[in-house]
Amino acid sequence: MATTTDIAGWLDFVEPENYEEIYCIYRSVNDADDWGAFSCTKKNSSKGNMYFLKCDYCDDTLMLASEKAKEFFLKYLSDNYVKSDLDIEGWYYLNRAMGKND
Repeated sequence: MATTTDIAGWLDFVEPENYEEIYCIYRSVNDADDWGAFSCTKKNSSKGNMYFLKCDYCDDTLMLASEKAKEFFLKYLSDNYVKSDLDIEGWYYLNRAMGKND
């Protein structure tokens, strides 16, 4: 089990397939909590906060070494997976509503 800072490589391996997984990744990092198959822990260091993102089906842990890295990751996720003018919350709820069969 390795620790990496390669955001694109880690996401390529995890291969988020749908809006649910993308939202879980986002919420896990944003909240530093468990969401679906993703778990993010926050550690305090002498240089500030560090975040460690794990996935149930990936051996590697993604390390976000600062608040700046965390914000970059969230923006990267939104820019590369959400691809919408909506924020991630609005995008998630729109997709969820469209997926319901009433």
